[in-house]
Amino acid sequence: MESFTEDTLFTITSYLTSHDIVNFALTCKYLGGKPGGVNTDNNKKKTKRRKKNNTANAESSKERQWSLMEEMAKRRVEDIKKDTNWQEKWRGTDVYKLTSRTGNESWIRVDNCIQKMISELVFSRLDDGLTYVKRDPSHLQMKRNNEFSSSREGSAMCQDVMKEGIHYALLTVTKRGCIRAGIYDVQTEKSWGRGNIASTNGEGNALICSAIRPVGTVIGLLLDFEEDKLQIYVDGEIKHQYENQFVGRHFRGRCQLHIEEAGI
Repeated sequence: MESFTEDTLFTITSYLTSHDIVNFALTCKYLGGKPGGVNTDNNKKKTKRRKKNNTANAESSKERQWSLMEEMAKRRVEDIKKDTNWQEKWRGTDVYKLTSRTGNESWIRVDNCIQKMISELVFSRLDDGLTYVKRDPSHLQMKRNNEFSSSREGSAMCQDVMKEGIHYALLTVTKRGCIRAGIYDVQTEKSWGRGNIASTNGEGNALICSAIRPVGTVIGLLLDFEEDKLQIYVDGEIKHQYENQFVGRHFRGRCQLHIEEAGI
């Protein structure tokens, strides 16, 4: 254990999810406790030995106000945000604001947000009618007492552009309301907030599948460029299918929520 340093721990952490980091932090006070915590008789000897063998670690802990595992999450956040390609993709979007730590917010929470941006469907741009739930980039709801839209409507769009291959996404309704889900043609985009909303004939190839949905409803979207089709599912059943109008075009995922209690 004498050679176990923070650099070693960071290497291990790089293979973990944010939830794994939380579980790892719960294994002992050394990993999950804040510096300067109460030192019991049972762990005094262990703490002294660690300080002796890991002087650099001890000096580092004096400078931070968070746990060692939070420090690992902080380092991972900083490394990712140094990536030029990552910055070019996300800077200037609404979701990018969630990647900065505010107040006493946990670095693990910030790391979890960035990991979702990398691996999951997240909504990167919101209009004034929507907000993120608990700073979670994959969870949206209408703003309460929405002053910006008399129709109580909000739109959100994903960052990734779909040009080829097969793409599938699931949206789970968390608050009852009118949920619209579909895709948006970015090549004809002029005003993403309301532009090119599709009707049932597929004109504009944008939002479809609009209805009042109860909590727990799962909406699925399958965009298949290989078969040139778009399918919309509701609780596993195909509700809409469009064909022969997608190859050669570029799309983003998009959704709209209506009335105050809607959320996904």
